[in-house]
Amino acid sequence: NSEIELLRRQRWLSEEQFSRMTLITGRCLSGKTALIAEAYSDKPFLYFRLSGKTDVLQLEEFIAQVRSKLGMYVSPAVKDFRSLMDYLFGQSEENPMTVVLEDFDELLRRNPDYFKVLRGMWKSRRRSSHVNLVLTVANPGHVEQLFDAPGAPLLTTLDMKIPLGFLSIADIKACLDASGVSWTNEDLYTIYMVTGGCPKFVSYAMESKAVRKADVLRLFISPSSPFIWDIRRMLSEQLGHNSEVYLSLLQLIATGTKTLGDLEEKLGGIIVGGHLAKLENEYGLVVKTRPVLADPKSRNVVRYEIADQMTECWLRYVEANRDLAETGDMASLLGTMDRDSSAYSKNVLRRYFRQKFSEENGMNVIGGDWKAGKESVYEMDIVGVDRQ
Repeated sequence: NSEIELLRRQRWLSEEQFSRMTLITGRCLSGKTALIAEAYSDKPFLYFRLSGKTDVLQLEEFIAQVRSKLGMYVSPAVKDFRSLMDYLFGQSEENPMTVVLEDFDELLRRNPDYFKVLRGMWKSRRRSSHVNLVLTVANPGHVEQLFDAPGAPLLTTLDMKIPLGFLSIADIKACLDASGVSWTNEDLYTIYMVTGGCPKFVSYAMESKAVRKADVLRLFISPSSPFIWDIRRMLSEQLGHNSEVYLSLLQLIATGTKTLGDLEEKLGGIIVGGHLAKLENEYGLVVKTRPVLADPKSRNVVRYEIADQMTECWLRYVEANRDLAETGDMASLLGTMDRDSSAYSKNVLRRYFRQKFSEENGMNVIGGDWKAGKESVYEMDIVGVDRQ
């Protein structure tokens, strides 16, 4: 609700004063589009998704939106996205409008010079126009590159940045309570294992009344499940066409290979330090971890982990058993998950309790201590430090 109010206030300011620019960040499937749709459901707005189609088809679709949603004539002189935006800024002087640019960082691949053009357009026309410009970016590296780094093309242009994350443990429990279905800790564990708190998938489960463990697994591990296909599409779009090494690394990490040396050995000696750095710093898909209080420069104790529970679960089961998923043999896939559940549960519980302790106790440093020796099957090392 608070984010919705912020977005509506930005629209009001753009109508009453002058143009505003808002950036919504958050990993794929964190609910950016759903938030925008809810906030602006009371008035027509332009929604331009910048990925997925060629420039020509996109422009045709965008112009059709301007005509149908706003009832505006668009001159044949509008031949590209730049001239369309220039036209919309001009029209907004008399007709305030909201323009959403989804996957805004796609322009890095298509036409990076456009960012300087937009900056110039924004600086020169902002106070005479009434555009509520809302941008979405999922890639954390691109947020830094476009808006935050010294010399970034759009540095200082934003009026507001709204970061979206996955649901907290308390949020997930509240959703389960609101479902009207009684639930157990095992049910909570299963929802967390599969969704990791992803708003889209928690909502999907609740709307389907899938709360109990068996119902959750049947819903998500089915031929038509968005869990199967949406995460594959998300990773494919993020990693691009040459994604084989990246996907191999992600799958190895998800299935238990955690150190640089072991990863390179499993991949036949391929040097992957650069790939891991990109997965961590640009895509935000892996995190580099060390024992709590270890020397930050130490290398021999570094482990790599998948950044979120949902993606790790998908990599460990769906991607690792791609033949079963693509042939629709969900019974065998569920059987594989069941046989592996004991081995995997410790990883899930470790992530769950780290998140829970961080959220509830305000720990700003939390992790493990694998230098001390191997844990027994009944133990789990979690170390938290409050540095306030």
